[in-house]
Amino acid sequence: MVFGPIVDTRPAAGGGGASTFIGLTDTPASYSGQALRELRVNAVANAVEFVDQYAAAHTYAALQTLLVGIQITDEQAIKDSAGDPRILPFTIGYETRFNSALRVGPFDLSGYVLPGAIGINIDPLSAGERLLDAVFPATTTYAASAPRWFYAGALAPFVLTAPTASAIVFEGAPSVTFGPAVSAGVFEGMSFTPQAASYATTVLTRMAALAGKPSVSGSGAVNLLAGLYLPAPTVFSTPTITDLVGVDIGNYGNAQAASCFGVRIANITAGANRRLIEALGLTSYNLRAEAGDPAANQSQILIAVNNGAVVLRRVEIGAAESGGAGYRMLRVAN
Repeated sequence: MVFGPIVDTRPAAGGGGASTFIGLTDTPASYSGQALRELRVNAVANAVEFVDQYAAAHTYAALQTLLVGIQITDEQAIKDSAGDPRILPFTIGYETRFNSALRVGPFDLSGYVLPGAIGINIDPLSAGERLLDAVFPATTTYAASAPRWFYAGALAPFVLTAPTASAIVFEGAPSVTFGPAVSAGVFEGMSFTPQAASYATTVLTRMAALAGKPSVSGSGAVNLLAGLYLPAPTVFSTPTITDLVGVDIGNYGNAQAASCFGVRIANITAGANRRLIEALGLTSYNLRAEAGDPAANQSQILIAVNNGAVVLRRVEIGAAESGGAGYRMLRVAN
């Protein structure tokens, strides 16, 4: 038996293989111009290449047409530069929560702080521009029985402790300057025009452009509980005002209506002093209309009489024929 020499046939270290990624045969040949790009398998699946996955989305207009989208897992958040969560998509059901104020619109708000949770601004305004639209989708029928375009509520009653605390559900103070060419302008703080279409068998119990019903509970004192409160207007400078009216009611006559009313007041059945109308003068009431039915030869109307002092006197009704044949005399006490 003869033994020959032992020979090492393994390749030497650093043999013919590539030492860098771009040195491979199926990769790009250079890193030049590829900063911040991603690596993917090419379209024919035989090599890899560098690409800018979101090259088409470098502008807002391009982002609107991008089909890739942004997808994150439920309960994850989009964070600010400090790492604090600001936008939480789909936290509960299909709710998206913002942990900061939301500003919508391109207008520069530097120097003006919007204290609300949502600030909407559009600049410049175009014809018919609206800052906020609430539109139901175009659907033939809805199963919901009470849709609401806007609703303001609280999860639970909150407590205000300041001596002069006030709470306002909706508040607005828009300021508009009308130019010299305006000759028939209209400016309204609130404008509602509800429109209802109905079938032949439909019956609406009530339809109103504005409905308000205050509600109070507890044991505190309320000096004035009003369904509609119109404080005195504020007039600056020296404008020329033809008519200054607290409530202005248009012509509510219509041939389709059986009965038409400019003002209709229901009877008041509770309260120590039940008055349908009271009109104040300088020192006393000029007119009062009381609720309920009148007693015999009495009316529910009281008018002011000045007999040295302005006092209210009830309008009384004389006996039959006291005002002539077929008439009764109306009289008031001295």
